[in-house]
Amino acid sequence: MAWGEVLRIKNTCFLLTVHKTFLLNLG
Repeated sequence: MAWGEVLRIKNTCFLLTVHKTFLLNLG
C-alpha cells in the first residue's frame, strides 16, 4: 500500500472518531 493511501485511511478513521465524540457530547 502507498503511504498516501495509509495516511488517507488513518485520517478518515480519525475524522469519524472526532465526529462520533462530538455527537456524543451534544447528546
